[in-house]
Amino acid sequence: MRVVFFIATVIMVVCLSCNSASDSKSPERDKTMPDTDALGEKSKQAIVNGDFINRVLDADFTSENLAKHYKFTSSIKAVTPNQHVQDANDTIVQLFYDTDTFEFYRGVENTFLLKAVIAREELVIDSSIKTGVGKDIFKEKFATRIVPDTFLVQDLEAGSVFTFLFDQNKLVRIIYEAPYFD
Repeated sequence: MRVVFFIATVIMVVCLSCNSASDSKSPERDKTMPDTDALGEKSKQAIVNGDFINRVLDADFTSENLAKHYKFTSSIKAVTPNQHVQDANDTIVQLFYDTDTFEFYRGVENTFLLKAVIAREELVIDSSIKTGVGKDIFKEKFATRIVPDTFLVQDLEAGSVFTFLFDQNKLVRIIYEAPYFD
Protein backbone atom coordinates (compact mmCIF):
# COMPACT_ATOMS: atom_id res chain seq x y z
CA MET A 1 0.00 0.00 0.00
CA ARG A 2 2.83 2.38 0.83
CA VAL A 3 4.49 1.61 -2.50
CA VAL A 4 1.33 2.49 -4.43
CA PHE A 5 0.91 5.71 -2.44
CA PHE A 6 4.58 6.61 -3.05
CA ILE A 7 4.31 5.94 -6.82
CA ALA A 8 1.07 7.99 -7.04
CA THR A 9 2.71 10.88 -5.18
CA VAL A 10 5.75 10.81 -7.50
CA ILE A 11 3.53 10.78 -10.58
CA MET A 12 1.45 13.68 -9.24
CA VAL A 13 4.58 15.75 -8.45
CA VAL A 14 6.01 15.07 -11.92
CA CYS A 15 2.72 16.03 -13.60
CA LEU A 16 2.40 19.24 -11.58
CA SER A 17 5.99 20.25 -12.24
CA CYS A 18 5.58 19.64 -15.98
CA ASN A 19 2.41 21.70 -15.98
CA SER A 20 4.00 24.61 -14.10
CA ALA A 21 7.07 24.50 -16.37
CA SER A 22 4.90 24.75 -19.46
CA ASP A 23 2.99 27.63 -17.83
CA SER A 24 6.19 29.56 -17.18
CA LYS A 25 7.32 29.12 -20.78
CA SER A 26 4.12 30.43 -22.30
CA PRO A 27 1.83 31.97 -19.69
CA GLU A 28 -1.77 32.57 -20.56
CA ARG A 29 -2.17 36.33 -20.92
CA ASP A 30 -5.33 38.09 -19.89
CA LYS A 31 -6.70 39.36 -23.20
CA THR A 32 -8.20 42.43 -21.54
CA MET A 33 -4.80 43.67 -20.36
CA PRO A 34 -2.61 45.56 -22.85
CA ASP A 35 0.53 43.94 -24.15
CA THR A 36 3.28 45.78 -22.28
CA ASP A 37 5.88 44.99 -24.92
CA ALA A 38 3.68 46.55 -27.57
CA LEU A 39 2.99 49.60 -25.41
CA GLY A 40 6.58 50.00 -24.26
CA GLU A 41 8.53 49.59 -27.48
CA LYS A 42 6.23 49.58 -30.46
CA SER A 43 4.23 52.65 -29.45
CA LYS A 44 7.30 54.82 -28.80
CA GLN A 45 9.51 56.47 -31.41
CA ALA A 46 12.44 58.83 -30.97
CA ILE A 47 13.90 61.02 -33.68
CA VAL A 48 16.88 63.37 -33.64
CA ASN A 49 16.11 66.92 -34.73
CA GLY A 50 18.31 69.52 -33.08
CA ASP A 51 16.98 72.29 -35.33
CA PHE A 52 13.45 71.77 -33.98
CA ILE A 53 14.73 71.79 -30.39
CA ASN A 54 16.68 75.02 -30.91
CA ARG A 55 13.81 76.78 -32.70
CA VAL A 56 11.35 75.97 -29.95
CA LEU A 57 13.69 76.83 -27.08
CA ASP A 58 14.86 80.08 -28.68
CA ALA A 59 11.43 81.34 -29.76
CA ASP A 60 8.59 79.64 -27.92
CA PHE A 61 9.95 78.80 -24.47
CA THR A 62 11.45 82.15 -23.60
CA SER A 63 10.17 83.82 -20.45
CA GLU A 64 8.86 86.73 -22.58
CA ASN A 65 6.82 84.47 -24.84
CA LEU A 66 5.45 82.44 -21.94
CA ALA A 67 4.35 85.64 -20.20
CA LYS A 68 2.22 86.44 -23.29
CA HIS A 69 0.34 83.13 -23.01
CA TYR A 70 0.18 82.51 -19.28
CA LYS A 71 -0.76 84.39 -16.14
CA PHE A 72 1.18 82.20 -13.77
CA THR A 73 -0.74 81.57 -10.57
CA SER A 74 2.23 80.64 -8.41
CA SER A 75 5.95 80.22 -8.43
CA ILE A 76 8.68 78.66 -6.34
CA LYS A 77 12.27 79.90 -6.22
CA ALA A 78 15.23 77.99 -4.83
CA VAL A 79 18.73 79.48 -4.61
CA THR A 80 21.66 77.12 -5.09
CA PRO A 81 25.43 77.75 -5.22
CA ASN A 82 26.86 77.96 -8.74
CA GLN A 83 28.97 74.90 -9.48
CA HIS A 84 31.47 76.73 -11.68
CA VAL A 85 31.72 80.29 -10.38
CA GLN A 86 32.75 80.67 -6.75
CA ASP A 87 30.69 83.17 -4.71
CA ALA A 88 27.86 83.11 -7.27
CA ASN A 89 24.37 81.72 -6.84
CA ASP A 90 21.94 80.21 -9.29
CA THR A 91 18.17 80.09 -9.02
CA ILE A 92 15.71 77.39 -9.91
CA VAL A 93 12.35 78.97 -10.73
CA GLN A 94 9.18 76.92 -11.10
CA LEU A 95 6.14 78.57 -12.65
CA PHE A 96 2.64 77.12 -12.46
CA TYR A 97 -0.56 77.80 -14.35
CA ASP A 98 -3.39 75.31 -13.89
CA THR A 99 -1.94 71.98 -15.13
CA ASP A 100 1.07 73.48 -16.92
CA THR A 101 4.44 73.84 -15.21
CA PHE A 102 7.77 75.29 -16.27
CA GLU A 103 11.09 75.01 -14.45
CA PHE A 104 13.96 77.34 -15.32
CA TYR A 105 17.58 77.41 -14.25
CA ARG A 106 18.76 80.98 -13.88
CA GLY A 107 22.55 81.12 -13.85
CA VAL A 108 25.12 83.89 -13.68
CA GLU A 109 24.72 84.85 -17.35
CA ASN A 110 21.82 82.85 -18.82
CA THR A 111 18.45 81.33 -18.13
CA PHE A 112 17.67 77.80 -19.36
CA LEU A 113 14.50 75.78 -19.42
CA LEU A 114 14.96 72.55 -17.47
CA LYS A 115 11.46 71.05 -17.59
CA ALA A 116 8.02 71.82 -18.92
CA VAL A 117 4.71 69.99 -18.82
CA ILE A 118 1.99 71.42 -21.04
CA ALA A 119 -1.57 70.15 -21.23
CA ARG A 120 -3.42 73.37 -22.08
CA GLU A 121 -3.89 74.75 -25.60
CA GLU A 122 -2.62 78.30 -24.95
CA LEU A 123 0.93 77.72 -26.13
CA VAL A 124 1.67 76.97 -29.79
CA ILE A 125 5.19 75.74 -30.44
CA ASP A 126 7.00 75.81 -33.77
CA SER A 127 3.97 77.61 -35.28
CA SER A 128 1.69 74.57 -35.43
CA ILE A 129 2.05 72.26 -32.44
CA LYS A 130 -0.27 72.57 -29.46
CA THR A 131 -2.33 70.18 -27.42
CA GLY A 132 -5.40 69.03 -29.29
CA VAL A 133 -3.79 68.79 -32.73
CA GLY A 134 -3.74 65.52 -34.65
CA LYS A 135 -0.87 63.30 -35.65
CA ASP A 136 -0.96 64.55 -39.27
CA ILE A 137 0.88 67.72 -38.26
CA PHE A 138 3.72 65.59 -36.85
CA LYS A 139 3.81 63.38 -39.94
CA GLU A 140 4.27 66.46 -42.11
CA LYS A 141 6.62 68.40 -39.83
CA PHE A 142 8.96 65.47 -39.12
CA ALA A 143 8.55 63.64 -42.46
CA THR A 144 7.48 60.39 -40.89
CA ARG A 145 4.78 57.95 -41.95
CA ILE A 146 3.89 56.74 -38.46
CA VAL A 147 3.46 58.77 -35.29
CA PRO A 148 3.06 56.52 -32.24
CA ASP A 149 1.27 57.56 -29.05
CA THR A 150 4.63 58.48 -27.48
CA PHE A 151 6.71 60.52 -29.90
CA LEU A 152 10.11 61.86 -28.79
CA VAL A 153 12.16 64.55 -30.48
CA GLN A 154 15.66 65.02 -29.11
CA ASP A 155 18.96 66.60 -29.94
CA LEU A 156 21.93 64.43 -30.86
CA GLU A 157 23.20 64.01 -27.30
CA ALA A 158 19.68 63.60 -25.82
CA GLY A 159 20.42 66.63 -23.64
CA SER A 160 17.08 68.13 -24.65
CA VAL A 161 14.06 65.92 -25.19
CA PHE A 162 10.49 66.73 -26.15
CA THR A 163 7.97 63.97 -25.47
CA PHE A 164 4.63 64.30 -27.21
CA LEU A 165 1.87 62.12 -25.77
CA PHE A 166 -1.18 61.24 -27.85
CA ASP A 167 -4.54 59.77 -26.94
CA GLN A 168 -6.99 58.80 -29.67
CA ASN A 169 -4.70 60.45 -32.26
CA LYS A 170 -4.82 63.84 -30.51
CA LEU A 171 -1.90 65.48 -28.71
CA VAL A 172 -2.77 65.60 -25.00
CA ARG A 173 0.53 66.54 -23.36
CA ILE A 174 3.89 68.06 -24.25
CA ILE A 175 6.79 67.33 -21.93
CA TYR A 176 10.21 68.91 -22.23
CA GLU A 177 13.25 67.80 -20.24
CA ALA A 178 16.91 68.74 -20.22
CA PRO A 179 18.08 65.73 -18.23
CA TYR A 180 21.83 66.32 -18.56
CA PHE A 181 21.97 70.01 -17.84
CA ASP A 182 24.94 71.27 -15.84
